[in-house]
Amino acid sequence: MIPTTPASILIVEDERIVATDLQQTLTGFGYGTAGIASSCEEALARAEEQGPDLVLMDVRIKGDVDGVAAAELLRTRFDIPVVYLTAYADERTIGRAKITEPYGYLLKPVRPEELRSAIEVSLHKHGMEKKLRDRERWFSTMLRSIGDGVIATDNDGRVTFMNTMAEKLTGWPAPEATGRPLSEVFEIVHEATRQPVSNPVTRALLDRAVVALEQDTTLIRRDGAEAAIDDSAAPIVDDKVKVLGAVLVFRDVSEKKQLQANLILSDRMASVGMLASGVAHEINNPLASVMANLDLVAMKVPQLAAAAGSNPDWEETVQELDDARVAAERIRKITLDLRTFSRSPDDRMSLVDLQQLLESTLRMAWNEIRHRARLSKQFGVTPLVWGNESRLGQVFLNVIVNAAQAIKEGRHDQNDITVVTGTSEQGGAFVVVSDTGAGIPATVQSRLFQPFFTTKKPGIGTGLGLALSRRILAEHGGTIAIRSEVGKGTQVRIVLPRPPDDAGVGAVPEDDDTTLELPAPKRGSKS
Repeated sequence: MIPTTPASILIVEDERIVATDLQQTLTGFGYGTAGIASSCEEALARAEEQGPDLVLMDVRIKGDVDGVAAAELLRTRFDIPVVYLTAYADERTIGRAKITEPYGYLLKPVRPEELRSAIEVSLHKHGMEKKLRDRERWFSTMLRSIGDGVIATDNDGRVTFMNTMAEKLTGWPAPEATGRPLSEVFEIVHEATRQPVSNPVTRALLDRAVVALEQDTTLIRRDGAEAAIDDSAAPIVDDKVKVLGAVLVFRDVSEKKQLQANLILSDRMASVGMLASGVAHEINNPLASVMANLDLVAMKVPQLAAAAGSNPDWEETVQELDDARVAAERIRKITLDLRTFSRSPDDRMSLVDLQQLLESTLRMAWNEIRHRARLSKQFGVTPLVWGNESRLGQVFLNVIVNAAQAIKEGRHDQNDITVVTGTSEQGGAFVVVSDTGAGIPATVQSRLFQPFFTTKKPGIGTGLGLALSRRILAEHGGTIAIRSEVGKGTQVRIVLPRPPDDAGVGAVPEDDDTTLELPAPKRGSKS
C-alpha cells in the first residue's frame, strides 16, 4: 500500500495555551502541523511558506485584521479551506463568517472528536470541490478551444455560456451576451427567402429532443455580416429528466458551400464550353463555304453589272452583297469568341491584350446590352497583362452583363454603358465599366463580394459572379472595386499588375498620359 502524507494544518490562535493544546490534539490524530500563528500577517506568511491543507482559525486574533478577514485572504490567495474556532456565536459574527465560505464552525472549548470530524469533512469537501473545479475548467477549456461555436442557454432560452468560436461567428462577446435571449444573439434567416428561421433551441426545449437546423440557413452577425451555417440543438437534462436548458452547436459552412457551388459551376461551365466549342466548330464548316461563295459572287457581280449596263438594281445588289459579307465576318468573329470562352479553365498563363479581350467580351454580351443602353468604348493606351485569357474573360463578361442587367430594357437611348481602359499609376492596366443603372444601396455594398449574395431578383443571378471574379483577379495579383449610388449608376474598376520582367513586354512610353480616374458615363456617346 502506498503511504499517504498526513494533512498539514495551520493553527491561527492568539491564546498560546489553547494553540498548544490544539497542536497536541492534532498530532495525536496523526495530522501534521504547519505551525502556530497569532495574527493575520503571521498566518499569511506561514501559509505561503508551508502550504497547509487546512487552517483552524480563531475569529478573534491579534492585530487590526480579525480572523474572518484573515480567512477571506487565505481563501482568495491560497485556496485553503478554513474551519472557525470561537467562543462567540453571535448572529453578526456568524453572518460575516458565512461570507468567507468556511468549511466548519466550532465553538470553544472544542471537543476532540468534533474537531476530528470537522477536519475530515472539510478536507474531503475541499478535495471534491477542487476536483469539480478542475473538471469544469477542463471542460470549459475544451469547449472554448473546439472549432465549432457552442452556446448554452437556461430553461428560458437565455444565454449562459458562449465559447470563443461562438463569439467570433455571432460577433457578440460572451460577457455582453450572457443573460440575453438567444434570438437576440443568434439571428438566423433563410438564405433565399430572407425569412426568419425558427430557433432550434426553442424547439429542443419544447420537444426535449435533438433538433437540426433547417437547410440553407444564414447567420446574421452583430455587425450585419452573414455566414452560411449548419447546426443542431439539444436539451440539457438532469438525472431526473428535468430540462435545465439547451446547448447549441453550430459551424460556418460558407467555404464548404462555396466549394460545392464552384464545383457545380465548373462542371456546368465545362459542359457549356464543350457545347459552345462544338457549335463553333459546326458553324465554321458551312460558314467557310458561305464566305468563299460570297467572295466569288463579289468578284463576278461587277463583271455582270458592266455587261448589263447601268442599272440601279445592280448597285443595290452590290450593297446587299457587301452587307452579307460583313454579317458573315461578324459570325466568324463570334465563333472565334466562343472558342476563347469555351477553353478549359486551366492555369496556363500568357500575355493578354485586354482591349482585344474586351472586344470579344462585348460581342458576347451585345444581346444583353443593345436593348438597355448605348455602348461607349474609350480605350486608352493599355499594356499587355500576364494572365489566363479564359478566366479574365469570365471576369469581364460577368461585370459587363451585371452592368447591362442593372438597366431595365426598353430605354436604350436614355442609358449608357461605358468601358474605359488605360495604364495604371503602377504601370499595369485598368478597366472601368460604368453604367447609368439603378445603383446599389450603400447598406448592402459591403456584402457584394460575399458568395451567394445578390441584389438581383430570384432566378436571375446565383450571387457567385462577383465572388468568383474577385478570386480570379486575386490569383492574377489584381483588384476590383465598386462604387455605386442609387439612381445614378455603378462604376466597377479593375486593376491588373504589370507583367513580370521575364514576360518580355516593353515598357509603356512615358509621354502616354493614360492614367484615368473613374469616369462618369457620357450620355449620348456613340459606340
